[in-house]
Amino acid sequence: INLEESAWVDGASIWKGVWKEVAPLMIPGICTVSIFTFSMSWGNFFVPYILIQTPDTFPASVTIYQFFGTYGMVEYGKLAVFSVIYTMPAVVLYLFSQRFMSQGFSLG
Repeated sequence: INLEESAWVDGASIWKGVWKEVAPLMIPGICTVSIFTFSMSWGNFFVPYILIQTPDTFPASVTIYQFFGTYGMVEYGKLAVFSVIYTMPAVVLYLFSQRFMSQGFSLG
Protein backbone atom coordinates (compact mmCIF):
# COMPACT_ATOMS: atom_id res chain seq x y z
CA ILE A 1 0.00 0.00 0.00
CA ASN A 2 2.90 2.37 0.61
CA LEU A 3 4.00 2.15 -3.03
CA GLU A 4 0.53 2.96 -4.28
CA GLU A 5 0.15 5.87 -1.88
CA SER A 6 3.53 7.30 -2.83
CA ALA A 7 2.59 7.10 -6.52
CA TRP A 8 -0.68 8.91 -5.78
CA VAL A 9 1.17 11.62 -3.84
CA ASP A 10 3.47 12.08 -6.85
CA GLY A 11 0.41 12.73 -9.03
CA ALA A 12 -0.32 9.35 -10.60
CA SER A 13 -3.88 8.16 -11.01
CA ILE A 14 -5.06 4.97 -9.32
CA TRP A 15 -4.61 2.87 -12.46
CA LYS A 16 -1.25 4.37 -13.35
CA GLY A 17 -0.02 3.70 -9.82
CA VAL A 18 -1.13 0.09 -10.09
CA TRP A 19 0.36 -0.28 -13.57
CA LYS A 20 3.72 1.34 -12.81
CA GLU A 21 4.29 0.27 -9.20
CA VAL A 22 2.31 -2.84 -8.33
CA ALA A 23 2.28 -4.78 -11.62
CA PRO A 24 6.09 -5.03 -11.94
CA LEU A 25 6.20 -6.56 -8.47
CA MET A 26 3.49 -9.09 -9.33
CA ILE A 27 5.00 -10.31 -12.62
CA PRO A 28 7.68 -12.65 -11.15
CA GLY A 29 5.18 -14.37 -8.87
CA ILE A 30 2.56 -14.73 -11.57
CA CYS A 31 5.16 -16.11 -13.98
CA THR A 32 6.42 -18.64 -11.43
CA VAL A 33 2.92 -19.86 -10.59
CA SER A 34 1.94 -20.10 -14.25
CA ILE A 35 5.02 -22.18 -15.09
CA PHE A 36 4.36 -24.58 -12.22
CA THR A 37 0.68 -24.83 -13.16
CA PHE A 38 1.53 -25.51 -16.80
CA SER A 39 4.13 -28.12 -15.84
CA MET A 40 1.74 -29.94 -13.53
CA SER A 41 -1.10 -29.99 -16.06
CA TRP A 42 1.19 -30.81 -19.00
CA GLY A 43 2.67 -33.80 -17.25
CA ASN A 44 -0.62 -35.12 -15.87
CA PHE A 45 -0.96 -38.78 -16.79
CA PHE A 46 -3.27 -40.55 -14.40
CA VAL A 47 -6.47 -38.49 -14.70
CA PRO A 48 -6.63 -38.46 -18.53
CA TYR A 49 -5.68 -42.13 -18.65
CA ILE A 50 -8.59 -43.05 -16.41
CA LEU A 51 -11.23 -40.62 -17.66
CA ILE A 52 -10.68 -40.47 -21.44
CA GLN A 53 -11.91 -43.58 -23.23
CA THR A 54 -11.16 -42.88 -26.91
CA PRO A 55 -7.52 -43.13 -28.05
CA ASP A 56 -8.01 -40.29 -30.54
CA THR A 57 -8.41 -37.75 -27.73
CA PHE A 58 -5.57 -38.92 -25.47
CA PRO A 59 -3.13 -36.17 -24.44
CA ALA A 60 0.57 -36.53 -25.17
CA SER A 61 1.42 -37.97 -21.75
CA VAL A 62 -0.91 -40.93 -22.33
CA THR A 63 0.26 -41.33 -25.93
CA ILE A 64 3.82 -41.90 -24.69
CA TYR A 65 2.51 -44.76 -22.58
CA GLN A 66 1.07 -46.40 -25.68
CA PHE A 67 4.57 -46.86 -27.14
CA PHE A 68 5.10 -49.54 -24.49
CA GLY A 69 3.53 -52.44 -26.30
CA THR A 70 2.26 -55.74 -25.04
CA TYR A 71 4.55 -58.57 -23.96
CA GLY A 72 7.55 -56.30 -23.39
CA MET A 73 7.77 -54.97 -26.94
CA VAL A 74 8.81 -51.32 -26.79
CA GLU A 75 9.17 -49.02 -29.79
CA TYR A 76 12.26 -47.21 -28.55
CA GLY A 77 12.74 -44.97 -31.60
CA LYS A 78 9.23 -43.57 -31.51
CA LEU A 79 9.35 -43.33 -27.73
CA ALA A 80 12.58 -41.31 -27.78
CA VAL A 81 11.46 -38.92 -30.51
CA PHE A 82 8.05 -38.34 -28.98
CA SER A 83 9.58 -37.83 -25.52
CA VAL A 84 11.89 -35.11 -26.84
CA ILE A 85 9.03 -33.40 -28.67
CA TYR A 86 6.85 -33.74 -25.56
CA THR A 87 9.37 -31.94 -23.34
CA MET A 88 9.99 -29.04 -25.75
CA PRO A 89 7.07 -26.75 -24.70
CA ALA A 90 8.02 -26.93 -21.03
CA VAL A 91 11.72 -26.32 -21.76
CA VAL A 92 11.02 -23.40 -24.09
CA LEU A 93 8.61 -21.86 -21.57
CA TYR A 94 11.22 -22.14 -18.86
CA LEU A 95 13.98 -20.66 -21.02
CA PHE A 96 11.86 -17.66 -21.98
CA SER A 97 10.84 -16.96 -18.40
CA GLN A 98 13.97 -17.98 -16.51
CA ARG A 99 14.73 -14.53 -15.18
CA PHE A 100 11.19 -14.12 -13.87
CA MET A 101 11.41 -17.53 -12.20
CA SER A 102 14.54 -16.59 -10.26
CA GLN A 103 12.98 -13.29 -9.17
CA GLY A 104 9.79 -15.08 -8.13
CA PHE A 105 11.71 -17.48 -5.92
CA SER A 106 13.71 -14.73 -4.23
CA LEU A 107 10.66 -12.68 -3.24
CA GLY A 108 9.02 -13.82 -0.08
